Amino acid sequence: MPNLNGNRFTGTIPQSFRDLYALIELDLSNNQFTGPFPAATLQIPNLLYLDLRFNSFSGQILQDLFSKNLDAIFLNNNQFDGEIPQTLGNSPASVINLANDKLTGDIPVNFGHTSPKLKEILFMNNRLTGCIPQGIGMWSDMQVFYASFNAPMGHLPDTVSPVSSSSGQITKAKPPPIE
Repeated sequence: MPNLNGNRFTGTIPQSFRDLYALIELDLSNNQFTGPFPAATLQIPNLLYLDLRFNSFSGQILQDLFSKNLDAIFLNNNQFDGEIPQTLGNSPASVINLANDKLTGDIPVNFGHTSPKLKEILFMNNRLTGCIPQGIGMWSDMQVFYASFNAPMGHLPDTVSPVSSSSGQITKAKPPPIE
């Protein structure tokens, strides 16, 4: 994996990145890249790890992102805005970080029925509203769910309980037994 993080690179991501057929991990974090979500990264056929955090990418997150076979997605600390794509629940990733951007709207409802492989998801410090999806309390392997510093409304699903009302951290409670 070429390590391109922390080099103060500027500009946009070239379309030629889509030709990096053997690339499995792409870490462009901690640079000064700008422009819209780099669509060329989603055309890298064998990519499993995408790290774009701590740059100045802006605009909407592409719908196709969550339909790719990525195990780790780090988009935090950019300037992404708009709503989280409705395809979020399709992601097979085990880690997704969407914190510290400018995302708005609801957490997509289908997210509550996402891959059982998901272990960590971070939504904190955005502008999200709406309810926490009902299905999140049924995740068996979820370890981290942070949604603090947003503006959710409604109530928490019955299968989850807050750890602290000030932290926004939510932990999974045991689901009721099936009889």
